[in-house]
Amino acid sequence: MLIYPEIKFLPFFAGYIIFFYNFIGTYFIYSLIKTSTMENENQNQNIESNVIKEVSLPLFSSKGWIKLIGILMIIYGVFAALTLVGILVAWLPIWLGVLLMKVASAMEQARVTGNKELLIKAQNNLSTYFTIYGVLALIGIILAVVFIIVGLSTGLFMHMEDFGMNYY
Repeated sequence: MLIYPEIKFLPFFAGYIIFFYNFIGTYFIYSLIKTSTMENENQNQNIESNVIKEVSLPLFSSKGWIKLIGILMIIYGVFAALTLVGILVAWLPIWLGVLLMKVASAMEQARVTGNKELLIKAQNNLSTYFTIYGVLALIGIILAVVFIIVGLSTGLFMHMEDFGMNYY
């Protein structure tokens, strides 16, 4: 017979106390790790945001000029559409102007928010602009060379008799 009947419940309560102590200790350690992890993530986000703001500074500082060129290209496209030949190619300067306007607005938002996706979007639009403009420049140079060759050869053949070379 037990003199103190409460003692038989002591191991049962001791198990709960140990479990509760371990649970509270584990939760406390987990909350410390989670807090430090969140602080590290916030620091990493702040560093990334600052880097994005620094990288976007050159384009951000020239966003006024980018917008101006974009607006001028859109206006040029509208005026080109008023002519018969311009209707065929008027969409190109309008598209290039819209791309430049998108670059300026995305760059401005990337600089203010420090958002990496907006910076990448602005750079992709700028890359598309230069690719299209480069292809158009190459086409223009090739056409100019062809027209110069055709013009010179036509001019020379038209005036062959002036040089005493009459093949008729």
